Amino acid sequence: HQRADGTMSTTSTLLSTASSSKKNSAGSASAAGGSAASGSKVNRTKSLKLTTTTTSHQATAGPHSAGIEPDSPTSVVNVPIVKEKSKIRDKLRKFFLRRPNMEDLMKRGIMKNEPVFGSTLTLLSKVEHSDVPLFVKKCIQVLESKPEFLQTDGVYRQSGNLSTVQRLRLQIDHGNTDILDTIDDVHVLTGALKLFFRELKEPLIPWDSVDRLITAASLPSRKAKIKALKDELASGLPPSHQATLVYLLRHLDKVTTYKLVNRMAVSNLAIVFGPTLMWPPTHLTNTNIALNMMQQNMIVEALITNLSYIV
Repeated sequence: HQRADGTMSTTSTLLSTASSSKKNSAGSASAAGGSAASGSKVNRTKSLKLTTTTTSHQATAGPHSAGIEPDSPTSVVNVPIVKEKSKIRDKLRKFFLRRPNMEDLMKRGIMKNEPVFGSTLTLLSKVEHSDVPLFVKKCIQVLESKPEFLQTDGVYRQSGNLSTVQRLRLQIDHGNTDILDTIDDVHVLTGALKLFFRELKEPLIPWDSVDRLITAASLPSRKAKIKALKDELASGLPPSHQATLVYLLRHLDKVTTYKLVNRMAVSNLAIVFGPTLMWPPTHLTNTNIALNMMQQNMIVEALITNLSYIV
């Protein structure tokens, strides 16, 4: 029994010694891990402080000490976008203000009148030996040669194919007026006629006559109105302008005879041709546009309505 008890006590002693050694080794391992972790935290903190200090030192010292060239993109200070846009806008405004207007370019011979479209009625009358441009005569003759053209719904109100109108314009500028006989689309013909008057260097009805025509059209007495309109057409317009205007007004009056079919009464034609036949000069383009259009329509309507009494 004593021998067994001694063996058991010896075994327990060995087991307790092993357990304590394991605990000591585990404790030392955890202590070592803790010290390593704390050491890494300290190292990261030190490296962060070092990086921050180095960056601030480089920013204070300038691009040369940081190893950055003065002309490198990182050293260029970005200008705010708003200021850049403002500078560009100012430069464009100065550029456009310095540009000479069309009249100056014409006087200096840099720009020249087009053969037909973009010319003047006075010049065309001298070149063609006719008070009414040959294109206007030919185009209106073709339009009136076929009753179905004038009976077309929305004639002069609807636009023709733009590319076809431009090709027709080039042919007319080259002197080929016979091409008008081959056009079957009434809107191409009417579109070309409107384009001719819009692109004149000088409007068919000069702006100097507009105020007097408005005064005449606003007179309450029809007799006084007719007399004032007739006097202005006779003395206020150049000969080529007067002859072309009367030729066009007679055509438009014929168009209104089909108003039940084409739905183009005098008021409708006035809306279409008001801005086409008269417009203000460049230095007056900032005036009331709505008022100008109303006055232009009033003049054309008064001229068509009283045509038989004033010509």
